[in-house]
Amino acid sequence: PFSAIIAKRRVDPGDWVQEGTPVLDIVSSDDLEVVADVPANLLAYVRKGDSAILRAAAEESKATITGIVPSLDSVSRTARIRISPNKAERWLRPGAAISAEFAIHYSGKGVVVARDALLAGPVSTKVVRIKDGVAEMIEVKILATASKSALVAAQGKLAEGDQVVTRGNERLRPGQKVRIAK
Repeated sequence: PFSAIIAKRRVDPGDWVQEGTPVLDIVSSDDLEVVADVPANLLAYVRKGDSAILRAAAEESKATITGIVPSLDSVSRTARIRISPNKAERWLRPGAAISAEFAIHYSGKGVVVARDALLAGPVSTKVVRIKDGVAEMIEVKILATASKSALVAAQGKLAEGDQVVTRGNERLRPGQKVRIAK
């Protein structure tokens, strides 16, 4: 038993129902849980008990990862992470679209780049690195993304401190000379 609010009535009074037929959708009025669907490869880098931030429009709330569901959705092939807000906020409503941000524990070789540096192609994702004034296409694997950055792996071809193009990168070709303007 728990305190709840009826969110939706699925049958009308007097309707015949069979055993197991959903009658009502109820929502807990005390406990709120956010379910985030994430790429399956991210599960290995997320820990139960870690901090998270929930955002919607101009609102923000601190939260905690309370569960990791290891099974995948059969259609989207994503996994679920359960996140509980640290305190009740009026703007956190069941069914609302929000974003969740949390740290990942990645011990492999990865580099953080601006999301604007990513060039999504039909087969792979690349970034344009500038080396000695020349554009170079580097294929990357996206490990995780945040609002403005992404953690990528490039099999040692990209290192921290490398210059990557964030604007106009879709117009550059490998070997093209580039002049950096600030």
